[in-house]
Amino acid sequence: MEESPYATREQTRKMAFLACVINESLRLYPPVSLNNHGDVVTTVLPIDGGSNVDRLIFATKSELVVFRQHVNSRKKAIYGQDADNFCLRGEKQEN
Repeated sequence: MEESPYATREQTRKMAFLACVINESLRLYPPVSLNNHGDVVTTVLPIDGGSNVDRLIFATKSELVVFRQHVNSRKKAIYGQDADNFCLRGEKQEN
């Protein structure tokens, strides 16, 4: 059998650095811009991670809650001051 110039699935799974690059690329440029969630029970959702209890969203049962993944994945409170920059964020880099 002729050897392929392309990496196999097993080979790519062992490429930790490649996984870090792909994960960070998907964080900054998510392929799905909007995410949604349909509540099965009435829920109170926090704004900005729940630090301000005066700012809450009330979502009734079966109400659709939509949020922009682009905004969520660039929050400085989660990813630090460089949240808008491409940065391999401490994931295990073996290669």
